[in-house]
Amino acid sequence: MISLEIDPRLRTLAGAIGLLGADGHINASWFQEPLTALRTMVADPQQRASLFSLLDAVLPPAEEHAGTATERRHPLLDPSWRGNVYVTVDGNRLGMAAALSTPPGTVPQASATLSLPLVNAGDSGVEAIAGSATAPLEMALEAAWGEDASSQRIRVVVSVDLHGHATVRILLDNSDLGAGVLPRVELDAAHLDTGAVTVITGLLQQVLLALTGAGAEAQRVADHLPELLGLTAGRTPLPITSLGAGGDTFRAWLRDLAADADALERTFGALIGLLGGASTAAATKPLHGTILDLGAGATLALTLDVASDASGAPAGLDLGVTLEVAAASAVLRGQATIVSIPLTGTAAVTVLPEAAVMLHAPGTSGALLPPGPVAIGSVAGGLRWDGIQVTPLLELRDLDLNGTPYPRLDLTHASAVDSAANTAVTGELR
Repeated sequence: MISLEIDPRLRTLAGAIGLLGADGHINASWFQEPLTALRTMVADPQQRASLFSLLDAVLPPAEEHAGTATERRHPLLDPSWRGNVYVTVDGNRLGMAAALSTPPGTVPQASATLSLPLVNAGDSGVEAIAGSATAPLEMALEAAWGEDASSQRIRVVVSVDLHGHATVRILLDNSDLGAGVLPRVELDAAHLDTGAVTVITGLLQQVLLALTGAGAEAQRVADHLPELLGLTAGRTPLPITSLGAGGDTFRAWLRDLAADADALERTFGALIGLLGGASTAAATKPLHGTILDLGAGATLALTLDVASDASGAPAGLDLGVTLEVAAASAVLRGQATIVSIPLTGTAAVTVLPEAAVMLHAPGTSGALLPPGPVAIGSVAGGLRWDGIQVTPLLELRDLDLNGTPYPRLDLTHASAVDSAANTAVTGELR
């Protein structure tokens, strides 16, 4: 056996990839089949422990954004930024999360978090759990006040799984509701009656009233949360009492919302406003709202699109995210549909059904090839995920061949190129 003395982080990495055994000695068989050891990096208990230790050393967890008492969130971006993306570890679960918060020292301190467990790594193997009943997509909105407030912290958590089942929980920490201070009060929509919801609504409105005039961030919560929950005049409130009974009630509420363009725009605008961003005009499809300006032409935005059936009725809602870096010469754009929710039938909710990373040229400086016998608006290339596999993407946009327009010509499909070429040749022979 060969002993090896190396830097602790390199030793941990070697343990994670299976190069070092539990006894600290090199596994000589690793060099014969390294891929076999790499495949067990998460499933093997020893390798998994080393992998988690490596995460702790290289990407120290941000405790202030932990979702549960046992969860560790490892930031992938600069921790000083208002927003961040995290690798999450909760026991044997691995996942991803994104969070956006107000600057330190702000009262109240507010944050919004989107999280999704991806896999469960047990001794028997790795199990994909994303979007299941035990690992739903979760969005949390939280506000925290000082010690003198009647409630030091309020947290609203909305969860949706692949079957469309939704839950809403409201947690109040160190609250004085008139009978002394309670360390934690948890209100679960699955176990509430209509009267309890009325009490919650009244309490929420009182909290929002207290926020008025308390600062820009607090004012955003007071201005936008009622609209987001459908508590404003002329709106149908989110059916909190029925969410725990199954996905049909939630889908019905979303379906009615999608059918009312004004209400949908107001709700999406409230979400964007709550996150401190600004949404575009209603005529834009999909709805688009910038939530973070990263500077130097880079922006992070949310999108919301309505899919319609043959009759024009709403059939689905797609919530997405885009990251764009724009310049005159080119635009780099990453976009993904976070969740796709069918509004009719019994089809399951789909998590991350599509994503793409594309480079567009030119960026903001006009057409690639000006009008003439052949005109090209732009060219785009990159990679696309269709929910099953990753495929290359190369296409011409706003193409015109002898007067025949092609909004998009996919150069990776020979049939599309042949058709366009035949059309161009036929036009020349006439």
